[in-house]
Amino acid sequence: MVGVYLLEGLLVGGLGLAVGLWVGTHIARLMGRTRTFLDPAILAAPSPSAGSGFGAGSGLVAGELTPVLSPTAVIYALMGVGLALLALLLPAYLTSAYTIVTMRWRQARALLAPLWQRAYLDVLLLLPVLYGWYQLRQQGNITLGSGGRDPFANPLLFLVPILFCFALALLALRFFPWLMNGLAWLAEKLPGTTLLLTLRQLARAAAQYTGPLLLLTLTLSLASFTASMAVTFDAHLASQIYYQVGADLNLAELGENTEQTGQSPGGLGQPAAPTAANENEPRWLFLPVSDHLLVEGVQAAARVGEYTAVASIGGRQQSGRILGIDRIDFAPVAFYRPDFAGNESLGGLMNRLAVQPDHLLVSREFLARNSLQVGDPLRLTIGAAGEFADAPFTIAGPLDLFPTQYPQDGPFFVANLDYLHQALGGAFPYNVWLQTDTAVTTGQIIDGVRQLGFTVVTAQDARARILQEQTRPERQGLFGLLSVGFLAAAVLTVLGFLVYAVVSFHQRAIQLGMLRAIGFSVGQMAAYLAGEQALLIAAGVGLGTGLGVWASRLFIPFLQIGVGKTAVTPPFVVQIAWEQLAVIYVLFAAMFILATLILIALAARMRVFEAVKLGEAV
Repeated sequence: MVGVYLLEGLLVGGLGLAVGLWVGTHIARLMGRTRTFLDPAILAAPSPSAGSGFGAGSGLVAGELTPVLSPTAVIYALMGVGLALLALLLPAYLTSAYTIVTMRWRQARALLAPLWQRAYLDVLLLLPVLYGWYQLRQQGNITLGSGGRDPFANPLLFLVPILFCFALALLALRFFPWLMNGLAWLAEKLPGTTLLLTLRQLARAAAQYTGPLLLLTLTLSLASFTASMAVTFDAHLASQIYYQVGADLNLAELGENTEQTGQSPGGLGQPAAPTAANENEPRWLFLPVSDHLLVEGVQAAARVGEYTAVASIGGRQQSGRILGIDRIDFAPVAFYRPDFAGNESLGGLMNRLAVQPDHLLVSREFLARNSLQVGDPLRLTIGAAGEFADAPFTIAGPLDLFPTQYPQDGPFFVANLDYLHQALGGAFPYNVWLQTDTAVTTGQIIDGVRQLGFTVVTAQDARARILQEQTRPERQGLFGLLSVGFLAAAVLTVLGFLVYAVVSFHQRAIQLGMLRAIGFSVGQMAAYLAGEQALLIAAGVGLGTGLGVWASRLFIPFLQIGVGKTAVTPPFVVQIAWEQLAVIYVLFAAMFILATLILIALAARMRVFEAVKLGEAV
C-alpha cells in the first residue's frame, strides 16, 4: 500500500515539479512589477499611463525582472516535493495498520483526540510565542538577523507573529467541541431537529472537522496579519515621506533681494553686508503666492517659512526651529495626522493660531521640560537670513509632531508667518508647499512656476520619492510574495474545502442514508448540510479574523525598525486590511454557496437502499 502511494506521489510530484518551476518563473516576473500590496500591476503589465496609489500618473513604472532558475531554487522545489511525499505517505502508513474493526470504530466516532492535542503541542507552541513577545517588549522592535536596519531584508522577522496565529489556532480547536456542545444544549430548547442534529454532529465528531477548520482559521489569521502588515507598511511609507516633504510638492524659492553688492553668491538670502539701497525699502520682494494657482496641476499653495528659534528660560538657552505658516492656506496642502497633536484636527490647531497673531504651538516635550502650560507667555529670538529679532508669544497648544519637524533635533514651534515677518521687519525667504494633480508631472509644474517669474532653487516631490521607495528590489520581493501568498492561500483553501465537502459526503453516505430512511426530507437534508457548512465556515472565518487582527495590533508596531530619525518618525498606525479581507470573505461566501449546492445535488440523487447496502458492503 505504501509502495502504491509512493509511486503515485512520485508521478504527481514530478509533474508538479516541472510545471511549478515554469509557473514560478512567471510569478517571479509578476512580483517584479509589484509596488504595493495587491497592486493591479501584479496582474497586468504596467504602462506609463497606468498607475495606482501614490505613483499614479507619474509616468514611472517598476523595472522588469528577468528571473533566473538557479540551482538553489531547484533544491527548494525538490524539498517541497519531498515534504509533499511525506505528507502523503505518513497517513497511508498509519491507515495501512487498520483492520476492518478498527476502521469501523474510527468511522463511527473518533474517540481519541489528535496526536498534537494528546501531546499538548498547541500548549508547548505558546512558550516560544510568549518568549518572543517578551523579547519584543524588552527590545522595542524586531531585530532578528537584520541588525534592526530594514524590515524587508529578512522575511523571517515575521516568524513570531505567524507562530502566534498557528499556536492559538491549534489551542482554539480544543474548545470547538465544547462550544458546539453548548450550542446543542441551547438548541434542545428550540423546536425542530435539524439544527440540533447539526450541532451534535459537529460536537461529537469534531475530529472530522479539525482539518478544514484549521485550514480556514490559519488562512484567515495569516491573511489578516500579512494583509494588515502590508497595508500598514504602505501607509507608513506614504506618511514617512510626506512627513519629510510636508506636502505633494515642496518648493524652495527665492524672492528678489533689494540689497546692494556684498551679498554671498547663490545663498538663500544670507548677504555678507546687509545694506539696502533705501533704508525704507524691504530687504526681500516676493510675487504673490496665489500666482502658483495659475500653473496647470497646482490645486492649492501655502507659504511655509522655517527659521531658527532660541528660548531663554531660567537663564538657560534652548535652540530649536520655528515654522511660520499661513493658517488659512496651510490646511488644504499639508500632510497631517490627528495623532500629531493628541488627536486634535489640523483645523483645530489652525483655529488656535487664529485667535491672536502671537499665538504659538509648542512641542509637548519642551512644555513638559520647562513646566509651561497653554496660555503662558514665551519670548523667542527668531533668526532668518542673518537677521535676528525678539518676539513675544502666547502658548496656544501642544504638539507631539508636525510635518518636517523632528523631536530629535530639539524643540520646535509653529506660529503665524506674517507675525514672524512683522517681528523681523519684513518678509524673508520661505518655501511654498503645493497640492498638485497627479495627472501633471512635477517637471511640468516646476517649469510653469519658473515661467511666472519664481526662482525655484530646489524641489521635493513626495510622490516621486514614494514610487522610488516602492521599486526597491527587497520591498518588491516581499510585497510580491505577500500578494501571491495571499491570493494563493485563498484560492487553495477554497479548492481544498470543496474537495473536503464532497469527500466527506461520500464517507458519510451510510449516516446520511439512515437519516433519509428515518424520514428526513430533501429540504431537511439540505438545511442539515448547509447548516453544517455554514457553522464550520463561520467558526473558521470568525476565529481566523480575530486571531489575525489580534496579531496585527500586537506585533505590527514592533516592525518599525531602521536607522535615523526619519525611520521612527512618524510612528506606525496599525491599519487592519478590511478591504483586502473582503476579497476572501466574498470568495468564501461563493465557496459556501457552491459547496452547499453540490451537497444538495448529491443528497437529492441519493438512493437510500443503495447508500445503506453499498455502504455496508464497502
